[in-house]
Formats: sequence, structure tokens, C-alpha cells
Amino acid sequence: MKNRRKWIVMGIIAIAVVIAGIVVYNNEKQKAAERAAEAKRIEEQEKAREAAQKAADEYRTQAEKLLEEGKYDEAQEAMGKALEQTPEDEALAAASEELNQKAEEMKGYNATMEAALAANNGKEYDISICCVNVDACEMSAILPVKD
Repeated sequence: MKNRRKWIVMGIIAIAVVIAGIVVYNNEKQKAAERAAEAKRIEEQEKAREAAQKAADEYRTQAEKLLEEGKYDEAQEAMGKALEQTPEDEALAAASEELNQKAEEMKGYNATMEAALAANNGKEYDISICCVNVDACEMSAILPVKD
């Protein structure tokens, strides 16, 4: 009887060891699957970040081109779309602010020029004399003058 008990106890211990091994194996397998899923998630985030950066660069290039063409509202809109793609990009935010300032300044110049041309029945002036001490008024004074 003692011998049987010994074999039963050894059998139970062997079963416990096997079960423990299976649990450890399953835990390791689950952890490996979790690590693989995390790596895939990080890879997908990186791809999305790269795609957003590429789109932002394209919008920024488009905004700069539109600014050169004198399409200030469209340039500001394109730069806004660039910022939507990568809102955390500080360099892009600074470039957007600079573009907005330049666009607003140019809009002011154009409004002044158009008002001056309207006052002269749509004709350009032969001469312009600027005798005021106001920042950036020179551009507005020379815009409606013939070349």
C-alpha cells in the first residue's frame, strides 16, 4: 500500500509539473503574441506618421507656391491643411504663422492698391510720393504706379 501511495503521489506531482509547464508555455506564448501585436501597432503608427508628414510637406509646398502666385487665401488654407496633418510639428506651425503674416500683409497692400486704382478710374498712376512715417507704407504707395 505504501508503495502505491508513493506512486500515486509521484503521479500527482508529475501531473502538476506538466500542468505548470503548460501554463508557463501558454503564458510565454501569450506574451510573445502581445509583443508581436505591439510591434505591429508601433509599425502601423510609424507608417501613419510618415504618411501624415508626407501629406503635410505636400500641402506646405502647395501653400508656398500659391503664395508666390498671389493666391493668399488658398495658400493659408493649404497651410492649414498641412497643420491638420502634423499639429505637433513646431517648425510647420512657425512657417504657418509666417505665411499667415505675409499673406495678411500682402492682402493689405493689394486692398490699398485696388482702392488707389479705383480712385483713378482703374488707371495706374504716373508718379507716387510717399511722405508719411508709417511702417510698410512704401509698398502700398508704389503698387498703383506704372512701371
